[in-house]
Amino acid sequence: MKTTPIQRIEVTCPHCGRLSRTPRENIGKDAKCRCGRHFVVQELSSLAQAPQAAQLESIPEETIYEGPSSQWTNLPAYIGYALLACMGIPLRYGLSMSVGELTEFARWVSWAPAMLAAILAAKAWWRVRFPVYCVTNERVEVERGLISKHLDNLDMLRVTDIMLTIRLTDRIVGIGNVVLCTTDKTNPTLTIRGIPAPRRVYDRLKREAIRADRRHGVLHMEA
Repeated sequence: MKTTPIQRIEVTCPHCGRLSRTPRENIGKDAKCRCGRHFVVQELSSLAQAPQAAQLESIPEETIYEGPSSQWTNLPAYIGYALLACMGIPLRYGLSMSVGELTEFARWVSWAPAMLAAILAAKAWWRVRFPVYCVTNERVEVERGLISKHLDNLDMLRVTDIMLTIRLTDRIVGIGNVVLCTTDKTNPTLTIRGIPAPRRVYDRLKREAIRADRRHGVLHMEA
């Protein structure tokens, strides 16, 4: 069966001036620009955008960030585990005061908080060490696992919104989370956790998401 090609028109946001393309059938409908404002889709007059589009297509893929999350994200947890380990000191002192000379079992009991804290700290370290992020101007890849690998890939043109979240402890150590809202049904929200210089990555991803839409002629319509 022969399919009719979708006719696309060029539209521009009246608030920020960003240019995108959308199917002609969306004329008169409400759209949401990446600047966060809504506008009614209206057809533009013919513009000489071909040279600009060709220039955008020739942009090489460039790495924005690559690596795991910072272990500074575990700072509150590590502090709690350190306090848990220190509980073994008064426990050992209390046992020695109650039973006199410590038995072998009592010694093991006094070391229990420290051993539990070490196990929890190792688990927290592992959870932050993997996944590993690779963020470029074209896609975001998330690799999980050390022996068994699992790789998730998200094209930049699927990103509809980008947010930046920084907790109080994150501000102290200079890290933050970049949250990507996407049109991917299996992974509608992707969080790049605990990365250094998060504002730089956030600003760059905002620009690259807009450029990806313009290269592929994508306009994200409000549902």
